Amino acid sequence: MNHIELGTQLKALDIILGICCVVMAFVVMPVKGQQLAALHPDLAYLFVPCLIGGWIGLAAPLAMTVIAFPMFRNIANGDSFTDENARILKKISYLAGFDVLLLLAAIVVFVFVGALYLGAFMALVTGIVVMGSVAIVAAALSHLTHKAAQLQAENDLTV
Repeated sequence: MNHIELGTQLKALDIILGICCVVMAFVVMPVKGQQLAALHPDLAYLFVPCLIGGWIGLAAPLAMTVIAFPMFRNIANGDSFTDENARILKKISYLAGFDVLLLLAAIVVFVFVGALYLGAFMALVTGIVVMGSVAIVAAALSHLTHKAAQLQAENDLTV
């Protein structure tokens, strides 16, 4: 696979993930939230705060898709190892780390109000694992991309 095909596939996947975030935020979460509020009328007052919290939680992954798009364009242009790409990966790592902290805070809040059911707990823990993994991988790739950009710059100077 050449860099043009890779960049095109990465951009397509990025767009699909962005669409998934929007559908999750404005279709799935409101519908499922209303269903849960109907099942647990004693906790129905949490619907709007949880919906807003979910939107805040999905803001980071949506921002990641927007931030990553220029990096995928660079890759399609054959510029994989640049300081710009390293900075983008670093931002993605920070956003994912922020989301992990937000999800941990959500667990604490749900425990405090007595609304931490198994399904919510599993969803939050899954989000923590996924976003934690994204944070670690993006940080490592940022470091490696920066080092590769430095080596590439040194080689360009040598030639």
